[in-house]
Amino acid sequence: MKTLKKYLIRIFIIITVTMAFLNSIIDSVFDTVTVDITDERIMELALILYLIASILIFVFGVVIFVRLVSKKIEKENTKYNQERSMLFANITHDLKTPITTIMGFSKALYDDEVTDETEKKELLNSIYGKSIKVNELLDLMFQYTKLDGLDYEMKLKDQDVGRLIKEVIALHYNEFEEKNIEINIEIPERTIKRNLDHVQFSRAISNLLINAYRHNKSGSKVKVRLEEDNEIKIIVADNGENISDEMKEDIFNPFICGDESRNSKGGSGLGLAITKKIVEKHGGKIFIDSDIDGYTKGFVVQL
Repeated sequence: MKTLKKYLIRIFIIITVTMAFLNSIIDSVFDTVTVDITDERIMELALILYLIASILIFVFGVVIFVRLVSKKIEKENTKYNQERSMLFANITHDLKTPITTIMGFSKALYDDEVTDETEKKELLNSIYGKSIKVNELLDLMFQYTKLDGLDYEMKLKDQDVGRLIKEVIALHYNEFEEKNIEINIEIPERTIKRNLDHVQFSRAISNLLINAYRHNKSGSKVKVRLEEDNEIKIIVADNGENISDEMKEDIFNPFICGDESRNSKGGSGLGLAITKKIVEKHGGKIFIDSDIDGYTKGFVVQL
């Protein structure tokens, strides 16, 4: 949507400047031609031609603008529909595996094919785990489609950013400990406030933390830093594998991870896409910085 707005503004400015330039040429020609005209009828004819030329330039500008806008909107709609189709195709693919497992194991239990109590508990535990996975995927899908809607508005309130980040870190602290990942927190003591949707922005930070402990090995280091200058920056950095320049933009698209990566590491490929949507809804941007001392990469939220 932002890209379309920028395109419309740019095209409008270009066409307006072009029309003004053409009108200035017509004005100059009209003044040059009519400076020595004394015949009233010829002067009227020249004035009529001048008005016709001005109208034609205006109509030409409007037609060009409408055509360019129509083509751009058509292109954006095609891209949007393709992305939606890909989104649903991927979510269907990711749901199929756990649902198939649930169906198979539950049928085995229903048909009394498993008699050993230990095996029964293992199957029930697997069914429960796969059910959680399905619920998580559906929840992420709901969040993404909701945020993708043009009519969705953030419930902005004055928030203490540092406190919000600390609250989110506390919710995930056990996961970092269980995986033996060291987390360093650098948040100023002073209060830094911004208008934020507490629920959605907490979700954005949570997704970055989940990404950090899911995609880093035991013994890794993670840093969460909040800094303020003209803007505020929230950095979630780690010393894991770096991300290639080609992937730095694409990684925020839904389902950019390979199927093997999503399934083996428990990711859905939607977390970072949701984070980007939330950050952009707050008027900010998110990007990857590979130049952070002591760390290979950092996800930077800038507001």
